Amino acid sequence: MRLKNGQDNQKPEDYLKAFSEFVKNNTDQIEAINIISGRPKDLTRADLKALLLALKQKGFTTEQLNGAISQTTNRDMAADIIGIIRCYALLSRQATIVANPIRDCAPPAAA
Repeated sequence: MRLKNGQDNQKPEDYLKAFSEFVKNNTDQIEAINIISGRPKDLTRADLKALLLALKQKGFTTEQLNGAISQTTNRDMAADIIGIIRCYALLSRQATIVANPIRDCAPPAAA
């Protein structure tokens, strides 16, 4: 995993923790994160483009996020960026501390 802060070969857990912090810390600064977590049907193309650019600038891609989630949960993940952000954003709004957002955002294991 590689983040734009220069950290190469990050552990998947660290990559996802950095992503979780990014979502939590940018909910008010990046309107698309706020929209996705509350009213995703209102997301515009312009909002999505701005979000994808902000994520790319910080080194977050759908492919790397899916890979990190798969590596940390032993589950295959084929989610889009909107679903991933929505999960992390909603967890960050909970009144209680979420002990394991990686586990809580992962899909159920295939039977």
